[in-house]
Parts: sequence; structure tokens; C-alpha cells
Amino acid sequence: MHIWVILRMRLLFSSSTLERGWLLSKRWERPHNVFEALRKGEKAVSYKSIFVFDDGSNWASDWSHYDLANLAPRPGFGLFTRFDQSYGGAMPANRWHGVDNTLTIFREDHEDLTDLFQLVNTAPLGGPSGRIWQQIMNQAEAFSHTLYPLWNAFFQPPIRFSYAYGQHAVGPGNEHGGLPSIPEHVKDQPLLTLKVSLHINTPPGMSSIDADLVFYLALRIENGHVVAEFIGVAHPWRFHGDGYGAYQNEINQGLGRAANDAVPMLNMLLDLLQAYRGSQLYLVPGLAQPRLEEGKPLRGSVRSAMTLTLVP
Repeated sequence: MHIWVILRMRLLFSSSTLERGWLLSKRWERPHNVFEALRKGEKAVSYKSIFVFDDGSNWASDWSHYDLANLAPRPGFGLFTRFDQSYGGAMPANRWHGVDNTLTIFREDHEDLTDLFQLVNTAPLGGPSGRIWQQIMNQAEAFSHTLYPLWNAFFQPPIRFSYAYGQHAVGPGNEHGGLPSIPEHVKDQPLLTLKVSLHINTPPGMSSIDADLVFYLALRIENGHVVAEFIGVAHPWRFHGDGYGAYQNEINQGLGRAANDAVPMLNMLLDLLQAYRGSQLYLVPGLAQPRLEEGKPLRGSVRSAMTLTLVP
């Protein structure tokens, strides 16, 4: 038994990225089948989606930390290959299981998928005449009036989504992003992040600024309805390109005010999400995509799109 474990671990750590992801996903297969799970009163699931992230990206990362980072040495950061496999075992207490650069999500065939990226970036909510976009543009203009003369802030669409897993949402704050802390009850679940990008023009001689307002949300089901809990907001930023400038403290304070002023925009989305119904809820990285045929992987990115998945 011990020899078998040692050999299997050697195989895991010597395999290529995709092979390793497949092997890691196999560790979660149960020796009993659907009927045995039902006999024990456990919930059986139909398949699992395995996400293997490029460039050794850790599956639990706060992906919003990296939107403004120089990723030239790691062009595949946040990109993934997803492949789906049948699964006849019992549902784990947590549908998400990750190891290194591989995430496995246990899923069911009967799912309602909502593409959050499309929801807020197309009419009636998104687009130039959409309610959410209009509110963000108005708030960006109002933010401009709180800045120094010749400073102007502009919304840079689209609105993007990603996630941070539990404690990974905690970060240094200010221009580096991340929250100072998170509640204990969300430390073992994915937090949905919604990202509003701003570009701030500055006076001649100083580099312009790229910034994100990052809102962290915890989603769950209560009495058959989606409940969206606001956890906190961060405002990572950098000087545009290889530029430089000053007033870092003033920029952090201004972006902090802008983040708080944007909460009404967030409430509009929260109200919409809470109209959704289901018995169970889980998040899936990438654009909404139903079950894949086995052996036909899908490429995607976790840095812009997330899917809200509900079980009726």
C-alpha cells in the first residue's frame, strides 16, 4: 500500500501539466457508484469540470491582483484548459477542490447557467445605454470633480468577473489590492469579484493612472433564493505603462472614496441576483458553457468571466 502511494506521487510530480491535472482529478473519484451513494442518503453528482491553469497559476489566487501587473513573463497567467468527466460518486461537502494549478468542480447535469459577463455588459443593464454602465459613467464624472485640476476619470468597459478563494482575498491593500480581512464564514469558499476599470488622465509631466474597483461578494442559497453578501472593496492601481508620478496617498484616498460611492451600482446587481432561485448554487470559471463532451477540452480565461450555476 505504501509503495503504491509513493509510486503514484512520483507519477503526479513528473507528469506534464495536462496529464497532472487529469491525475489530480482522479483522486476525487469514489469507489462507490450512484446507487450506493443514494442508498447511503448522499447526493450523487453527474460530472466534474477540471480546470488546469497555465503558467503554474495557483487555482486559489485572487485573480484581480494581477489585472494591473506586468504579466509579460507569464502570458498565460489566468488562462485555463477545461475538460469534463463523468462522475458517479457522492457530492463532497464543498464542490470546489484544488491542488496547485488544478481546480475540480463537482457538477450536475440539470443546471441553470447565467453568464455574469454578458448579464452586465449587454442591454438592458450593460452597454452605452444600460443602467449599470450609465451609473458608472456618471460616478466616474463625479469622481473627476473631487480630483486636482486637469485630472479626469473615465470608465473603461467592460465590467469583468473573477474569483478569490477564501483567505486569498486578503492582501496588502491600496495600490496592491486585496482586503484587510474577511469574515470567518467565507474562508472556505470562492468569493466572486466584480471589477470596474477606470483610466485617470493627469496633467502633463505625470503618467496617467489605470485602476480597478474590485468588489468581493459571497453567494449562497437561502429559502430557495440567491443571497449576495457584500464582503468588501479594493482599489488596486498603477501608473500607466512604464510611467511614474506622485500623490500616491491622495490617489489611494480618492479611489477609496470612489469605491464607496460605487456601492449603489453594486446594489443594483445584488438586487438582480437575489431574484434568481434554486436549491443549490456554485460558481464556475469562464463563460457559460454546458457540459463538454469527454475528450473535447475548452480553452478559457478566469480573469474576465464567471458563470453563476444554479441547481433547480
